[in-house]
Amino acid sequence: DGKPAWSAYNIRHARSADGMVWRPSPAPAIDHTHPDEMAIARPCVCHEDGLFRMWYCYRGTSFSYRIGYAESGDGVHWSRKDETVGLQVSRSGWDSEMIAYPHVFRHRGAIYMLYCGNGFSRDGFGLAILEG
Repeated sequence: DGKPAWSAYNIRHARSADGMVWRPSPAPAIDHTHPDEMAIARPCVCHEDGLFRMWYCYRGTSFSYRIGYAESGDGVHWSRKDETVGLQVSRSGWDSEMIAYPHVFRHRGAIYMLYCGNGFSRDGFGLAILEG
């Protein structure tokens, strides 16, 4: 029919008592919410002060990857809060088309995020520092 082929995926979770045998949950941990969204990938989860925080990337048929964020009290039931990420594509340059595959880590008391730019880092990758 002339339409591009798209794969659709979201984030799911599994549990294990021994680290060898895993039981996947049938329900998504993070599911599609944005208009025409079709892919959610590369979760990075941190746990501090009783709160699970997850950064991930998502894309749709009309937009390239963006970075999303969700929180959970139990690591199973998540609330998407993508509007609070504070990082968007730039007006021009190496990350003007996409920002994807976040990895968040703490170093010397600061919180950092590594992420890919246009073309899955073809044009560069970034390091963001959480302010506040």
